[in-house]
Amino acid sequence: MKIAITHFNLTIESGDTRMALSIAQALKSLGHEVVIYAAEFNPETCFPNLNHGLDVKTVNSISPLSSTQGAHTLWGKVTERLRRIKAYNSTAKLMLDNLSRDLDLIICENDYSYKAGSDYKKINPSCRVIWIMNNPPFFRSPKIGFLKDIASRLISAYERVSAKKFGVSIDWIVVYDEATARLARSLNRPVQVIGNPVDFEKFYQSPKKINPLEHPLRLLSVGALTPQRRFEDTIETVSILRKKGYNCLATIVCNDHWASQEYLAQFKSFVHESGVESSLNLKFSGANDEELIKLYKESDIFIFPSNIAIWGVSVFEAMAAGLPAIISNVTDVAKALEEDKHALFAPPLSPSSIAKNVLRLVEDIELCKTVSSEGQNLVREKFNLKNYAIFLTNLSLSKSKS
Repeated sequence: MKIAITHFNLTIESGDTRMALSIAQALKSLGHEVVIYAAEFNPETCFPNLNHGLDVKTVNSISPLSSTQGAHTLWGKVTERLRRIKAYNSTAKLMLDNLSRDLDLIICENDYSYKAGSDYKKINPSCRVIWIMNNPPFFRSPKIGFLKDIASRLISAYERVSAKKFGVSIDWIVVYDEATARLARSLNRPVQVIGNPVDFEKFYQSPKKINPLEHPLRLLSVGALTPQRRFEDTIETVSILRKKGYNCLATIVCNDHWASQEYLAQFKSFVHESGVESSLNLKFSGANDEELIKLYKESDIFIFPSNIAIWGVSVFEAMAAGLPAIISNVTDVAKALEEDKHALFAPPLSPSSIAKNVLRLVEDIELCKTVSSEGQNLVREKFNLKNYAIFLTNLSLSKSKS
């Protein structure tokens, strides 16, 4: 098949950029002809090892999409959002002009590039279009302040109308959880739920065996540096366990690509005042795949303490690497797993619960063995990247129903 993958911003390392590049590599390994179309692409800063060998074409947007970010006032945020919508619409049109005219399948992996895929159907009706909806563009959360909340509602309503207008030409919408599926179905398009995949073979390692008597107890957390990731809870867990007599250390890969100076200063202050700063290894610049594989190998337990409904590909990478995982029970990840079989669960904002689960894994060898092996088996069978690529191509050949 001749396949295009669309994504606006391939300049930073994030979950959705990794997803786009990983899918492209998997489809290419299956023998498909794959081209990625992007508005912005920096091969040096966006998973250089992962993008190696891929055909990426840029469409040169009128201005950097990042130029529509950074406002602080209410009016500034409203005008910023409107400028962003205008920039994304113009970029989608440029992308449409650059798409090859003989495609069999377009996979829209960015949450605004679906507009280019939708309009492409007018040019080539036989092409199938799949929108991988990681974050619905019309999603909103309640805002503090009456005016902010009203502005958010109005913009979200506009985004939903726009998504319905363009969505009529989308053959399938693919989402990773049922909550997103409910939002996607409001567009009256066929929806398939399948969790975001990982390259199982790349991250595979033998299931972990924990022995804190032989070496320090090593915790690992990975994700973007945001308040919602709650890396503070991982740090608090280290403090609790050290007070109980365990030589506990933690590595936190907290890529600061959002560059929030205010939160970065707040987080560093928390680290300094935690009393366990010397027991922490903080990686604000993130880590490439080779570094992550090494960290998974050197760590004992993976901690995913986010306090919001969020998906985390790093959880499944860690599980593929044989690490037992402790995750917040409010995350989307928890909905895809069985407690005490694939992972251990903890309430959000509860380092004491995380610490208790760490001790369960340390003290119960059979539980640790079960969670490590069953979690790994689940990733192998359900969240394997190559299986996901096959799923997408098979889905494109199936008949969609509104």
